[in-house]
Amino acid sequence: MKARLLLAIEGGGTKTRVLLANEAGDILGRWIGGPASGLYTRPAAGEKALRSLLEPVCQHVKALDGRVIKIAMGGPMDTALFESVSREVFGRAPIMRVGEYQIALAVYGLSWGVALIAGTGASCTAVNENGQTASCGGCGPQFGDEGSGYWIGREAIAAAMRMADGRLQPTALAGRLCAFYGVSRIWDVLSLVERGSGHVPGPPVAACAPIVFELASQGDPVSRSICRLAGQHLARLVCDTVRRVSWKSARIPLVLAGGVFNGKRLITAPFVSISSHASVRFERYPPVCEPAAGLVNILCNKNRGG
Repeated sequence: MKARLLLAIEGGGTKTRVLLANEAGDILGRWIGGPASGLYTRPAAGEKALRSLLEPVCQHVKALDGRVIKIAMGGPMDTALFESVSREVFGRAPIMRVGEYQIALAVYGLSWGVALIAGTGASCTAVNENGQTASCGGCGPQFGDEGSGYWIGREAIAAAMRMADGRLQPTALAGRLCAFYGVSRIWDVLSLVERGSGHVPGPPVAACAPIVFELASQGDPVSRSICRLAGQHLARLVCDTVRRVSWKSARIPLVLAGGVFNGKRLITAPFVSISSHASVRFERYPPVCEPAAGLVNILCNKNRGG
């Protein structure tokens, strides 16, 4: 008898994470691919990348003499493409579409609360004890996403350009960004702009956020300022979201998820300072490092008839 396996696919603006688990929720394999969001991938390239990501997963399923009985997917992604390719690769296994906030809450077994997602983009969703839901943010890099990885990267590059033309006192940030992007002058980062469309892909910009975190931890004043503003923006996003929902409980669960929280206290300290003035009191959970684990929890619960 073939092993019955569960597959979780979590999309994002920079990465796609895939987890394979058994019915008990034990993780049997992890895979990471490129962007899943239609904002940052063209259909043909996205399909090719997805097939390349799922092929080793399929081989691992065969090596385990198993079959995928349920699939859950969520996060920013081209849903039609992901469902189509997943069915081709894994057959007729039922597919669940799960909201990004549900994934974050499910990591801690929560069905209600507030989920702040800050990866390449930034959004917040609040759902109360009765299921009333409100969301803010998630408007994309052109019109929002303040405090996101993209926003941090954009602010860092803009600051380095101001250093180059004399408007800002130079710090180590400019040199580190030039080295990261493999250019001799920060102006050459403008090559990220796509000719004809003026579009700047999100992942390459968000990718420099870890440099900002590193320099901020070493005392770089510009990097510290960017991190502080990012935390404040995210806190205001949460405060604006929770005001739109009625709450019965004295303390509201708050889950933080996404790569921005790899900045740790550089982000969370200003976040807590602002969010402590919200209209509700929060029970804060540790930032989520692997949101896809929430999809596995949802799959296991569904498989048990929950």
